[in-house]
Amino acid sequence: MHLLIIGGSDAGISAALRAHELDLGAEVTIAVADDFPNFSICGLPY
Repeated sequence: MHLLIIGGSDAGISAALRAHELDLGAEVTIAVADDFPNFSICGLPY
C-alpha cells in the first residue's frame, strides 16, 4: 500500500505513524510546503 499524506503538521505526522503501525509494509509519503516536516508531535515536554 502507498499512502500520500498532504501536510506535515501534527495531524499529518500522526497519520503517517499510525498508518505505519497498522501496515509495516506501507510506503508513506508526506507532502509538505515547508522545508522540513514536524518530526516531533509535541515538543513542549522536551
